[in-house]
Amino acid sequence: MTPAEISQRLKELRKQHVAADTGAVPKSVLWLQKLLAKTKLAQKRGMLYTLLAQEYARAGREREEIETMRTSAREFKEEPVPWVALASRLSFDQSSRAEARKLAEHALELATTSDRFVRYALGTRARIGVQLADYRLVEDSIRRLVADSRATREEDVGPEFDFVESLPDGAVDPQLIERYRSLYRGR
Repeated sequence: MTPAEISQRLKELRKQHVAADTGAVPKSVLWLQKLLAKTKLAQKRGMLYTLLAQEYARAGREREEIETMRTSAREFKEEPVPWVALASRLSFDQSSRAEARKLAEHALELATTSDRFVRYALGTRARIGVQLADYRLVEDSIRRLVADSRATREEDVGPEFDFVESLPDGAVDPQLIERYRSLYRGR
C-alpha cells in the first residue's frame, strides 16, 4: 500500500473508532498492527510504527503509544529519529523527563555520528532542558545549533524558536540567543 492509501484507510477506520474508555482497541490500531506484521521494508516499517503510535495517542492509550515508540527505537537502533521522537514524547511527563534527557543525548550522538537530523536532535534536547530548567543544557544546545548553522541537510528540520521563546529572561546568554536568531532568520 502507498502512504496515501494507508492514510485513506486510517480515515475510514477512525470513523468506526471505539472510545478508549471502553477498553476496546481501535480498529485503526488493529489494522496497523496487521500491516506492520506483514511488512518487511524498513522504511515502510518506520512509517507504520509512527502511525501506530499516533493512533494509540488518538485513542488515549499512552502506555501503548510509548511502548510502540520504544519498539521502533529498538528496531531502528542506529537511526536518530525514533530516539528523538521517544525522548520528546517522554519529556511531556514530569516523571520520565530524566529518561527523556538520557534518550535525547543518545539521539544526538546518533545524529552527530550519521550527520543526519542534528538540528532536530538539538532542538529536542533544548526543549527538554527548558522543561528541566537545566539552562546549561539549553545554552549548550543553542551553541551547537549556532555552530551547525552552515550545515545543509535536506532531511533535517528548519529553524525552531519555540524553546527560545519559552526561556525565562537571563536564563541563557542573550547574545547567544540573538546570534541564533540572526543565523536562522530567513531560512
